Order: sequence, then structure tokens, then C-alpha cells
Amino acid sequence: MATKDYELTSDGLTLLKWINSSTTTLDMQADSKLQRVNTIGTEAFKGSNLTSIVFPNSLKEIGDEAFSGTKLTGGVKFNTASNVIFGKGAFSRSHIVSVQLPYTTEISRSMFSHCYHLKEVTFGKVGIISKSGFHSCHALTQVDLRDSGVKELGEAAFANCTALTKVFLPASVKKIDGLAFGLCSALQSITIDALNPPTLTGDIFFGLKADQIPNIYVPATSVNDYKTAAKWSIYAAKIHPKP
Repeated sequence: MATKDYELTSDGLTLLKWINSSTTTLDMQADSKLQRVNTIGTEAFKGSNLTSIVFPNSLKEIGDEAFSGTKLTGGVKFNTASNVIFGKGAFSRSHIVSVQLPYTTEISRSMFSHCYHLKEVTFGKVGIISKSGFHSCHALTQVDLRDSGVKELGEAAFANCTALTKVFLPASVKKIDGLAFGLCSALQSITIDALNPPTLTGDIFFGLKADQIPNIYVPATSVNDYKTAAKWSIYAAKIHPKP
């Protein structure tokens, strides 16, 4: 890559802006300068024609809306399992189809919101999925967080994911905020491995009629605890032991 294609900070560690609008594929790890980058700045690729990117091994942070509105139909590749910090709306409104995520303490607010083509997400370790993290991902059919260690799902985390049919949550989940699965009209089942019912802060199935509430499968020894827990009790008829 020619240095006129992009703008770096003087220390070469932050990619401030991608300038060459004709770039469609980018392998940062294959470039001697770009492989040193550990931070991709705010809006660095926003609205660009980029279809795929390989991130450098040194990546630590992606700024707010860094890839918002980009094509990314060919996907993104993380070359690290170490923690990456994501800014708000990092990939929002992009055309990304699938993603294998690195470890992160937080899926940021609106990180993949309105990614209408996103079909498949493979989660690494993650602490929190923040507000509207996957809002309106209309092609997403399944969410499997069983190996993620996630503790919290924020407000409207998966709201309006209209093709979502199955969700799997790990034993580590402690809190699910209101609207987390609001308007998910195709949702058939949620399987939760947590022995203690996670705290609910509101109606997690906002906008669904009674006959649209999915089956909720929980550990057999905890069925009664879930059926009688605050805010879970309104879904009591749908709570069953895990098959």
C-alpha cells in the first residue's frame, strides 16, 4: 500500500483515515507499516467501498463508527484472540454477512445495529453485549453465546432481529435488560444454562403477543425458580426443563 492511501499518526500506531476510495480489499498484516497499527480511528473507513479486511496481529482498538456503512461483504478477519476494544457503532449499517469475533469485554452500543445482511456471528469471550448491539439484524437466525462467558445483555441487544429463531445463553448470564428480544417475531426458543434466573429489568419480549413468546428452556432443577422469579413469572407457561 502506498502511504498516500491512508493517514497515520506520527508514531504509526493509529490509522486515522483511509483515503483511497478505490480500495476494496485490504490485508493490514501483509503491509510493513499497517501491521504496526494497534488502533483504527473514529470513522476511519466510514462509508468506504471496502469489501474485506484482514486486521493486524497488533490490533487493540477500533473507534466509533470506524466501519459504519461500509460494504464488507467479503468479511473481516481478526488475527488475534486478545481483547479488542470496540467503539460505538463500529460496524453499524455495514453489509457484513458473517463475523468471527475476538475476545472483548464489550460488544459496544449499536456495534452491529442495522446490519441487515449479517447471518452468522461466532462469539469469542465477551463480558457484555451493550444496548442495541445487534438491533435490526434481519438475517440473523441463531445466536449461540454458550462459550462466551457473557454476563449481561443490554437493552434491545437483539431487538427487531426478525429472522432470529434460536438463542443459547451460558451459565454466566446474570442480567437481561428490557427489549433484549423485542419484536423478534420468529423466535422459537431461548435455552439458558444459568441455574439462577438472570435479573430482568423489563419486558424482554416487548412487542410480541402471548402466542409469540418463545419456549424458554432452563436447567431442570431451576424450572420452579424461573417460574416464580420477578418478571420471569409472566412467562411461566413457556418455561420448561432443558431437553
